[in-house]
Amino acid sequence: MDVVLEERKVRRIRKKLIQISNLEVQSSSRKLNEEETIKVEKKGPLRVELTNLLKNLEEIMKRKQNSEAAPDLKNSPTKVAKSSNSSGKSGRSSRSSNQAQQEHDAAVAATVEPTSSSTVAMVPTPDATIENNPAADVDTNNSGEDEIDGYVLLPTTTSLPSSSTVVTSSVPSSSQTSSGQQRSASGSQSSAKPPDKSTETIKLWRKRSWTVDELEGHEDRILDCDVNIQHNIILTSSCDTTVKVWDLTTGALTHSLRGHTGPVTGARILIWQPDLAATAVVAAGAVSPTKRNPEEPLQVTDVGAELKNSKLAIISGSIDCSLKTWKLEECKAVNSIYTYNGITKLKVIQRYQYAVIGSEGGKLEMYDMYSGRQVYSQSMHEEAVTALSVCEKEDKMMLASGSQDGIIKVFQVLGDKLRCLYVSENVCAVNTDTSLHIRPVSSIYITETGVVYYGDTGHNMKMLDWKQNRVLKFANHTTDQGFTDAIDGTSDVLIATGYDVDADCGQMNIYRARTDQIPQYLATLADNLTDRITVMKVTESVSGTVCIVTAGYQLKIWRSEKTVNRPGTRDNSTSIQGCVLSLGDSALIDSGTEDSDLEDRILDPDTTRPDLGSGLPIKKGAGFCNCSIS
Repeated sequence: MDVVLEERKVRRIRKKLIQISNLEVQSSSRKLNEEETIKVEKKGPLRVELTNLLKNLEEIMKRKQNSEAAPDLKNSPTKVAKSSNSSGKSGRSSRSSNQAQQEHDAAVAATVEPTSSSTVAMVPTPDATIENNPAADVDTNNSGEDEIDGYVLLPTTTSLPSSSTVVTSSVPSSSQTSSGQQRSASGSQSSAKPPDKSTETIKLWRKRSWTVDELEGHEDRILDCDVNIQHNIILTSSCDTTVKVWDLTTGALTHSLRGHTGPVTGARILIWQPDLAATAVVAAGAVSPTKRNPEEPLQVTDVGAELKNSKLAIISGSIDCSLKTWKLEECKAVNSIYTYNGITKLKVIQRYQYAVIGSEGGKLEMYDMYSGRQVYSQSMHEEAVTALSVCEKEDKMMLASGSQDGIIKVFQVLGDKLRCLYVSENVCAVNTDTSLHIRPVSSIYITETGVVYYGDTGHNMKMLDWKQNRVLKFANHTTDQGFTDAIDGTSDVLIATGYDVDADCGQMNIYRARTDQIPQYLATLADNLTDRITVMKVTESVSGTVCIVTAGYQLKIWRSEKTVNRPGTRDNSTSIQGCVLSLGDSALIDSGTEDSDLEDRILDPDTTRPDLGSGLPIKKGAGFCNCSIS
């Protein structure tokens, strides 16, 4: 009974801290009222109370485990407990039992020598108890893929359902060791099977080391970011009405672009190639505003004359209803388009030299940045566009959008028009034991295969199989509270941001995308010093160097080279290694709604929309739209 009461108190405080975090984000764009201000001021006492409750709950669970294990110690599986001796956000776990440590070390030493992939344990919050249970169940869909070079990543069972537990464990399994001995004994009788691409991807991303640099220069929350490794620049836009350009190698601020009168909600780097873009638009069957015949020379425009010798153009959009084109060399705006609606999201289509914007009024619009003309405008959502993603392929160009009312749409870009392929109506959840709630969409990402991933105000991520009108939910947090504010990826992996409400820290979860099932969780990046991450951009060079730019109230660069550990680029650089949470091992739970008691609902009403789960019949062709809107 004590456990139930303590867990209920923990859930209630976590929910309040989540609300406070949202208010802190909103405070950058609007003034909080008196009631909201008082609620934010309670953050410190609430966090202290949460820490004490988690400690008490941990002690209760320890006593319960000890009492259950006491009757039969010989036959019980070996358990190794870890606890943190440090406080604050950056703790390190340590063994609480010397005897268990010696037994564990002896078992490992008998089978393998320590290597660079040996264990790394991190506990962002103090006194978190962890079990490594070799007998735990492994997902049958992933168990074969988790075995790498004779090692198997053991599932982690936590005594507390808390995202503060971060563990990396690399221990050879007994079955894998015996099979390895049989292979070595057979010698020339059989040849080793070459590892497939998926195994190499798992191995690479779990062994990567990262350097983290923090940049300073903005005076308010950052709303968007972009990065280009080839041209060595980072681009950010902020509530402070500025667009800033940074040197990717040194982290130095190189340009500050001023001219907007409101928060700059979007900023993108456009590779300036107007000749190729005009030809591509005509080839797609569209009428280019600047070139109607591919054989004719490109018409010179004012923007084209200004950017004649430029390799890059900077595009920015703002709530002030302006879409600007900047000449980087002179730090000046060469064109400004009035959009009549505040811009909430901005993307670019490199092939067409288009800017795609989502507006406060729910419109999707496309602009030719060479001519400065609007080529497309249509009201697509009833409420503000809150998420936008573009995927450029040689044979097809796709666009996905999400809105404040929770509706997702998928489009095919056909030159100067959008063809609506899908609208999320009567969507059913594949997970029969969970509910699907319509919530404001906070992030969206469409892959080269057309699969759509999105996050909302719930703690789970969603994989939208829009061709079948179904949603698959998978865990992005280890508690029932959290945010998925940003999603991006490379050709191999999917990366999503998360928020540890217990430690008040942002983190990134890395997955291997799969078209026929939910992504496979690989690792988590967290330095335990990063605030909530609201925007993120990922890019990978030809040589395999990965660069992740994260921002919110802090701007950070996370870098990892494919083979060599790269030293930090600045004096305050830190080095980290990816860790593994228990995301893939815990049962999928809803976002706190089914666990909320009556008191929670009276004091803090649930803002989720009605349930649209499996109770609704699946209509044939539900959600599909084959119209071409021009």
